[in-house]
Amino acid sequence: MLFDIEEGMDALPLTENATLLIDEQVIPGVPVRSITRLRSRPWKGLVIVLTEDAVVLGRKLAALKSVVVLEKPFGSSDLVAILPKF
Repeated sequence: MLFDIEEGMDALPLTENATLLIDEQVIPGVPVRSITRLRSRPWKGLVIVLTEDAVVLGRKLAALKSVVVLEKPFGSSDLVAILPKF
């Protein structure tokens, strides 16, 4: 599913998706706040955040359940490697 982020992350129809793959560059506002707010929703799926600095963002999001940070560029093997953990 493709979603126009301009509609806001609260409008994401996450009940239908097991995984959300999102680029940090399109997350509205402060990425850490937006992802924290997203994780507060009753949806229990996996959030994969793509970024150019996985170390820094990964530390900031480490306390959140079911959130993974991948550094760009990434290979399909990187993505496949994280999925069995969830």
